[in-house]
Amino acid sequence: MEDAVEGSNNAAPVATEPPPPRVRDRPPGVGEAVGQSLDLALASSGRIRRASLYVGLLVLALAGPAVILLLALARHLGSLEEAIGLTGYGFGFGYEELADPGALAMLRLSVFCAVVGLFALVIETQIVVTVILGGVATRRPIGVRDSLRLSRVVFWQVLVAAILVGILRVAVDAVTSAFLHPSSPTSLESAQIWQLVVEVAVTAPFAFFSAGIVIGGAGAIESLRRSTRIARARWRLALLVASAGTVGAFIQGFALSAGLDLLARVGTTAGLGLDGPAHVAVVTVLVVLVAIVAIGSLVVTVAALIAAPQVMVFLGMTGYSAGLDRATTPAGDRWSPLPRLVTWPMIVLIGLGVVAAAVGLTSI
Repeated sequence: MEDAVEGSNNAAPVATEPPPPRVRDRPPGVGEAVGQSLDLALASSGRIRRASLYVGLLVLALAGPAVILLLALARHLGSLEEAIGLTGYGFGFGYEELADPGALAMLRLSVFCAVVGLFALVIETQIVVTVILGGVATRRPIGVRDSLRLSRVVFWQVLVAAILVGILRVAVDAVTSAFLHPSSPTSLESAQIWQLVVEVAVTAPFAFFSAGIVIGGAGAIESLRRSTRIARARWRLALLVASAGTVGAFIQGFALSAGLDLLARVGTTAGLGLDGPAHVAVVTVLVVLVAIVAIGSLVVTVAALIAAPQVMVFLGMTGYSAGLDRATTPAGDRWSPLPRLVTWPMIVLIGLGVVAAAVGLTSI
């Protein structure tokens, strides 16, 4: 027996993920909550990476066809700005006469499919990340496939709650902008800062709705009510959770801008572009598609950093996580089917985007 124990002690250590922070009965303070949130994000990093790969590939499947057709039109027209103008986004309309009507219609159809699919994917990503973080925090690790199972159950509830909070956010932004009425670049920057401060303060009572639905098992309206009760009990923590989304959006925007700038510099140095020989244009398109996958993965990582404070505070305040039971197969149910990695509506959107891009390319 002693030899066996001694042999086991001499065995090579097995690499494991960092242990998650233990959820306590007493809610943490603001500084402690920040530290626990970072620990939770670190402990969940392995599963978050797998989820980021899934989301990155799905972003490529949704946006790739529209991007390929857009870049082909940019090469045909000799201007990326004019090609973007054809979509009706960013630069507005007014370039219709530059392209074949068939290619124009297919471009807008592919962009529409991509926008709708990416909007749904953002909601699903938020849910999947919350499930993974909640599972690690409660010491019941949940994989990507089971996270998708729960996502399909609560998707519409999260969407309804997000729309209600989004309407409030838009109304607050409109009122704040009208009240401040900036008239110069300096006053505009000041107004934007105040707009963010007011937005965080007003939406803080509803900062816990996602965790309430996913982890707490509540419905959309009930999760908003419970969120306000949690916020009243610990308003500093509510402000922390609400501001995490704003800070995360800035980090994501900065990282995206820096990444695109670096990609443009590398492309210029390597001689890539759409106006050169055909093989150079093909390589350029491939590089852009790889960048799309990277952007999708970045979104998941930032979503995890944003959701971690919400998950930790919700569990610390309520100690309730029965909503996560819906992510796992019931005990003894061997025949419960695994959730689809891609839902049928998403498959339809991807298929329409691919067909639209193929038809548009033949029309150029």
